[in-house]
Amino acid sequence: MVAIGLVKPMLIYMNNIGIKIKEARLSNEFSREQVARKLGVSQQQLSRYESGENRISADKLAVLATVLHKPIDYFHESGLPI
Repeated sequence: MVAIGLVKPMLIYMNNIGIKIKEARLSNEFSREQVARKLGVSQQQLSRYESGENRISADKLAVLATVLHKPIDYFHESGLPI
């Protein structure tokens, strides 16, 4: 169980990672379909990762970093206010 005080920061963190996923995908000029196929998920699931609706696992994020030609740290450096 997650403590109530941690829910909002966790949601913000997931949303920030999602924004970074989408930014990296678009900067590489990849379609959602292309990235989803390489990641082994549906386009809908990738959309949920990008929106922060679903949390991406560490192993999927590592694959995604390779696919999008980004270091794993890129996804944790939000540059966005919390």
